Amino acid sequence: KSRSLWPLLSTVISWRGRSVTIKCPTEDQNMRKFWCKRSNEGDCITIISTSPFTHDRYKDRVSLTNLPKKGMFQIEMRSLEELDAGRYSCGIGKTNNRASTWTLVVDLKVFDGTVLFWVLQCVQDVCLQRRCTLWVQPH
Repeated sequence: KSRSLWPLLSTVISWRGRSVTIKCPTEDQNMRKFWCKRSNEGDCITIISTSPFTHDRYKDRVSLTNLPKKGMFQIEMRSLEELDAGRYSCGIGKTNNRASTWTLVVDLKVFDGTVLFWVLQCVQDVCLQRRCTLWVQPH
């Protein structure tokens, strides 16, 4: 079985204080598995891996569970903070910084309970943009 050259891309939306679970596909259960966060410089900083390693900032907030019969491993991030938002990758291999080792790329969005959006209000061909705040109560 050969894997696609490009990883799957997914967007995950959650709220501050909540948890997310990410299911990462893998074909080789014996290889090192990792979850990393992409930096502005392009590096992918390890958050957790089966090396074993867990980044200090995520201690007690992240776990990696092998699910070999399902051909995947699972990442759970708990007590989310707005700083956790960003682009992550999970994959298998010795290095995090090669797209060829990624099996999934995740854009994680973390909101604080409010969502800002623009409303276009038009009356007789005159349109005004208004900034609105929507308070969302996550369930």
